[in-house]
Amino acid sequence: MSLKHFLLASALGASCGLAVPALALAQEAPPAAQPETLPKPDHETAEAVEAVVITGSRIRRSDFTSSSPITIITSEEAALEGVSTAADLLQNLPQATTSQQINTLLGGFAVTGGPGVQTLGLRGLGASRTLVLLNGRRLGPAGVGGSVGSVDLNVLPQMALEQIEILKDGASSIYGSDAVAGVVNYITKTNMDGLTVNAYANIPQHGGGEVYTLNAAYGKTLPKGYIAGSFSYTEDKGLTHGDRRYTACAEDYITDINGKNRVDFRGADGGFKCSNTIGNSVVEGRYFGGYFQYDPKLENYPNYPAAGLNLRAFLPDWVRAGRGGQVATQPYFNTTSPLYDQQHVRSPRTLLTGLFNASYDLTPTTTAYAEVLFNRRESSFTGMNQLFPNLDPNNPTNTMGAGLRAACGFVGYSGSLPVCRVNGQFVPGTDGRVTPIILRKSESKQTVDYAHAVLGLRGTVSGLGFLDGFKWDSYYEYTASRADYTQDFVYKDRVTAATGVNEANEYVSNGLACNPAQMTVAPTACLTIPWLDPRVLRGDFTAQERAFLFGNEKGRTSYDRHSFEANLSGDLFRLPAGPLSVAAGVAFRSDRLKDTPGEQAVKRNYWGFSTAGVTKGTENVGEAYVEFLAPVVKNLPVAESVDLSASARFSNYDDFGSHTTYKVGLDWALSSEYRFRGSVGTSFRAPALYERYLADSTSFFNGNDPCTRWGESSNSTLRARCGAAGVPDDYGGFAATPQVFTGGGAKLTPETSKAISVGAVWTPANINLKVALDYFSFDVRDQVDNYGASNILNGCYGSNINPEVYCKLLVRDPITHDVVRITDNYVNISRQVARGVDLGINFSHTFTSGTLNIDSQTTWQAFVAQSAEGERLTNYTGTLQNPEFTSDTNVSFRSGDNTYYWSVSYIGESSNERFFETGEKTLPSANYPQGYTRKLHKEAMIYHTVSYRRRFDKTTLWVGVNNLFDEAPPAISSDIGGRAGISLRGSSDFLGRRFFIQLERKF
Repeated sequence: MSLKHFLLASALGASCGLAVPALALAQEAPPAAQPETLPKPDHETAEAVEAVVITGSRIRRSDFTSSSPITIITSEEAALEGVSTAADLLQNLPQATTSQQINTLLGGFAVTGGPGVQTLGLRGLGASRTLVLLNGRRLGPAGVGGSVGSVDLNVLPQMALEQIEILKDGASSIYGSDAVAGVVNYITKTNMDGLTVNAYANIPQHGGGEVYTLNAAYGKTLPKGYIAGSFSYTEDKGLTHGDRRYTACAEDYITDINGKNRVDFRGADGGFKCSNTIGNSVVEGRYFGGYFQYDPKLENYPNYPAAGLNLRAFLPDWVRAGRGGQVATQPYFNTTSPLYDQQHVRSPRTLLTGLFNASYDLTPTTTAYAEVLFNRRESSFTGMNQLFPNLDPNNPTNTMGAGLRAACGFVGYSGSLPVCRVNGQFVPGTDGRVTPIILRKSESKQTVDYAHAVLGLRGTVSGLGFLDGFKWDSYYEYTASRADYTQDFVYKDRVTAATGVNEANEYVSNGLACNPAQMTVAPTACLTIPWLDPRVLRGDFTAQERAFLFGNEKGRTSYDRHSFEANLSGDLFRLPAGPLSVAAGVAFRSDRLKDTPGEQAVKRNYWGFSTAGVTKGTENVGEAYVEFLAPVVKNLPVAESVDLSASARFSNYDDFGSHTTYKVGLDWALSSEYRFRGSVGTSFRAPALYERYLADSTSFFNGNDPCTRWGESSNSTLRARCGAAGVPDDYGGFAATPQVFTGGGAKLTPETSKAISVGAVWTPANINLKVALDYFSFDVRDQVDNYGASNILNGCYGSNINPEVYCKLLVRDPITHDVVRITDNYVNISRQVARGVDLGINFSHTFTSGTLNIDSQTTWQAFVAQSAEGERLTNYTGTLQNPEFTSDTNVSFRSGDNTYYWSVSYIGESSNERFFETGEKTLPSANYPQGYTRKLHKEAMIYHTVSYRRRFDKTTLWVGVNNLFDEAPPAISSDIGGRAGISLRGSSDFLGRRFFIQLERKF
């Protein structure tokens, strides 16, 4: 899922805005001038400082400083925050909450990596531009479907976590492709001694969404080595629409033109109408507006309005509802279903994770080591689908056709357009073709098995002249993902046989209730489906009907990566200010992806469901890199220390040739109090395998047509373009959902980017305080992405710049005026830019009664913009998907064995109002002659967490409350797509107040 897919997504009709609540966890790496640094909770001060490799460099150093900003999260901070999984920990960082993350709230959407996956994208640049490491080494992708390409955070071992280091800068010259927006290094414990068991529960106050975790870990130091293992089991119960009031009823949520009083349509019960879904009804769609509902004796609504009864002479068993301009029919329109409440808002899942580490000293200078990670993820999603096939007027099951033709005065056809005689005039009318709308439950399941194995040797060079004392490391790494996925589907050819209308809207029944000649893919005995029977309209199919129409099949995805790396690091010689350090190495990586959907999917025999062919591809790359760290001056006025770093990487791809990246950094300490740091570098990203080789797949657009009722719009560009396309000014929108065709880009070229980071750090001498301010800028050229169906529609009809780029990707039906096809393949988009400022404040003070720690991290995302060829950059900062400000602040007080914790997460306000010429106001319309006000903005959200930790002899207890004040997600109007009830899916905390407890015992 790209930035724009949940960003613009429609100024003119369908926007799906998403943001994620932030988490108060981050802490800046300490500066060189204070090796003792600001104390972090529960970390003992080391007797001696050991040289280590920090994220963003291959060079070992003892002062833990860097010219690039680094944030550190510890396992203890995660426990105090009440977080049980790596995904919850990482996706709520301020650097992540300024854009939508792919998480369990998107189980019903087509996302990169498939349903159930959780990924991390920093700075709004997407998960494919954030590199995730485990103990300094790349992890391979995992997921289901043909678009697997990013690390699934579900595989990370939470029980084994020591700390996470987040490099907030580009680093392709150090790590290679994908390290564009930053690097996340997940570091596991290597000092476990004995057995530790841990149990965790997180229970929402209002039910649903419960999470339970059981963990165990064991470690032991041996005379010549170390061995450790951990095991975790997590069960997330998921959340359904019916579990929360704000997700159970999809009110329109609109007010009068003054923005004061709600003017939503009300239901027959007098409450605001829930426009959850349309089902159990029939639509004619060409001549008679609104919907037909079966009610022969008016038992459902005895006082039905006249506007709903005007066709009873022709269709005595049916009433009309939801008619445009006939407000009296709206309360009786059936737009609810028990199936809506059963749909998942948050997908349930179980995770089984194990990690094994071992090392053994072969000689005093050589150590063998191994690391094995395995994970099984089982996830599912319960949804609801509409079955709405067109029914041939000549099909004997079309019991409404004759009445509709009589009511219209049908006389024949003009070309393929039905014509009726009305008041002596020949007008476009109906031939009796109808569309039953039937709701049915749909389920999908995923099982992903993931393995990551490393075998390596490391040591110290001895007796080789100037290399004496250098550290070396070489390892082979293999990662594998094997996934099975199942989903319900509808046989397209059998629907065609039973309705008599094919994909091209041609009548093919030949007067039969079921025409066996149309079952060309999955032939079976023909079966008559009484489409307009109330039982079928309710979705109550017989076992025989279900077997004929519906199926369930399995697909399989595999992703393999083989890699080898060897590197050497040490001090070449001494300069006046210190040693010149160097690191150099070579790497080789080979990736292979294969996805095989089920047989009917490959044959494109799904009705109303996404289909895809077989995706397969390989990629090989060889690389060499070098890095230098040079102390320029030391102990001079206004230059206590000045260090210069430089790195370069040469990459050679089988399919893309050779590319070079570089990075130069400066770390300048004016004194022990003031330090400046900065870096500039280039990055490189080869197109992912799925971006190149994804087999043509089909999905369905979940949004609105910008040309809907364009005659009521004040947007002059929209009016001109929709009119020029021949769309009537009162066009009512899609009668059938457009298909979106997506495939790989055979002619893609690699992305290139430039990253700039400039910052200042203040650490006053007489107080344990640190303040860091960093500016960041990322400029990505030839970005690989697809435009997104909403952006294609809006670019064609709402843009004055290169509309032909988008219009050529659309096909409209000249008769119905519906968009029937949108082509959205992966392409090189011109440019994406992200700029902003990070502010970090850390304070610590020890009183006689204990130690106080305050940590605050704030991100101001000043500019996130994207442009196609020839377009100017469009800034999306502040839109519903991109809050401009996010901040985390946590306060802890440790007194002996007791720790008290409080955190505040702030997600700034955001709005899509800028995309509408009239803002949140609308023009008068048939249903709202006075106009109305939409709510296109989301208020700022503030979430509080409080917790308490108590340490006993060998037992530790944590208890706490997340979302202390039970903040509900902000409401948004139905003009914005992607809602769950009245709230944006994924934009806020949907669980509400919840209580957590964690108990740990050491043996």
